[in-house]
Amino acid sequence: MARMKAPPSGARIRMYRQGQGDCFLIAFPRSGASPDNPVYLLIDCGIMNGSEIRDDVDVATVIDNIHECTNGFIDYVVVTHEHADHVNGFNKKRGGKRIFEKIDVGQLWLAWTEDGDDAFANDLRDRFNDQLVALAEAEHRLRADTASGVRSQMVSQLLELEIGPEAERRTFRDAASTGPIPFAIDGITNKRAIKFLRDHAEAGPVFLRPGQTAFKIDGTEGALTFVLGPPRDETMLLSLDPVGDEEFHARHTLKLSGEAASFYAAMTKTPGAAGVSPFAPRFATLAKDVEHQGSREVDKGWSSDDAHDRINAYHARTYYGTAGTRDETWRRIDSQWLEMAEPLALRLNHEVNNTSLVLAFELPESGKVLLFTGDAQRGNWLSWSTLSWQRPDGGTTHARDLLGRCVFYKCGHHGSHNATLNGNVDSDYANLAWLGKDAPDDEFVAMVPVHSKWANEKQGWNHPLPAIVDALMKKARGRVLLNDVKRVKRPKASDGHGKLTDTEWTAFKDQSIEAKVYKEYVVLDE
Repeated sequence: MARMKAPPSGARIRMYRQGQGDCFLIAFPRSGASPDNPVYLLIDCGIMNGSEIRDDVDVATVIDNIHECTNGFIDYVVVTHEHADHVNGFNKKRGGKRIFEKIDVGQLWLAWTEDGDDAFANDLRDRFNDQLVALAEAEHRLRADTASGVRSQMVSQLLELEIGPEAERRTFRDAASTGPIPFAIDGITNKRAIKFLRDHAEAGPVFLRPGQTAFKIDGTEGALTFVLGPPRDETMLLSLDPVGDEEFHARHTLKLSGEAASFYAAMTKTPGAAGVSPFAPRFATLAKDVEHQGSREVDKGWSSDDAHDRINAYHARTYYGTAGTRDETWRRIDSQWLEMAEPLALRLNHEVNNTSLVLAFELPESGKVLLFTGDAQRGNWLSWSTLSWQRPDGGTTHARDLLGRCVFYKCGHHGSHNATLNGNVDSDYANLAWLGKDAPDDEFVAMVPVHSKWANEKQGWNHPLPAIVDALMKKARGRVLLNDVKRVKRPKASDGHGKLTDTEWTAFKDQSIEAKVYKEYVVLDE
């Protein structure tokens, strides 16, 4: 297989077609080198299990292709966030050995949320893991409840994104029972994948923060990286769904309050951050009081095991009843409170999406911009609006200017409703209309990594949202490359997407490749 070459100037962008998951390889011209020796930058490598588009293309096929077309060396690997469909490929094994180990990595880029020396990041991670542990335990209980049905399935699907397959979720629960969740747990794909990359990269990890000084991608002719997200404002991090005119499709916003907060409080056996509990205080027996009761029994001469047995017997007698005693089952709420597991799982899933590392790459000659958003949601987008960056030459670039020169957009979260904001060029927040508004209309192109049939029929996810695809089609005049569509068709005037001239259509076809394993597009720096 031939090396993946960079254009004489600009960038070649390859979107792999493994299924519902992100994996993008970019080739920039290397300064002073031939086109077949570019600077390679890889963004994510993952897939939702079972979502392959073709039987003969899986994530192992993709890694083999990456190895061959880069000659086994990638200058930069970027992980946007810790979800299976973005990272589990790094942990894919063949014959008991991790396939990605055959590829050398120069440097790993991670968001500040992965920095173990960042106190704010550590606090967010601890709180998230506490809630994730609660959900993992809830899933275990839901499986035992024959009436939970669809609710149990939904929670399991979302936890697979966060942790991994069922066996790995059991490992996670076991690890959580012994103390805080570490950066890596043996047997947990997502965490092991990132830990592997931390150790594997020659220069180690670099943690990126929004608004930091724009920096040159070493080895290139001067391509710059701008870091847009995730925001360091907790309000923005927790703002997930579009509101009003920001959305392409109306949808109610879910907040962790009321019943959902009560669920979390019940699962963690302690009041939540707001002191919420599903029970009025007069009906509750606090864990500390139960523990104190055990201590009193031990003080009376009982062994700790005997004290534990006495407490368990009390609860069994009082709340469950025993043979030959009166029925006390009316005291129980059984599994009704587990109904909030599904919305809480969905919210946690969105919160991780919103911690996505968002990068924009500026080409040195034309100033054209390539935007990669991971799965960033509302608050991430809003946080870009007022950002500005110092440039290496001492100048300043503002968000409107940077996004206005965007000619390539990697559509977030497989085209879901909450990962691309609606709006217009005059809106005071970053949105799709801001992208490319100062660039030639014939330049804008988008890519969407999605397997819509799998997402809709197997999972019930509306990926991609038709309204977002339609908006992208109109903006790009039909030049939208979707993973699961074999060929881009030339738009007709009747499509309502705007008609391309013969010259424009020929240029697009010359700059793109649609193959079995990947789709490519070349942005020319001119």
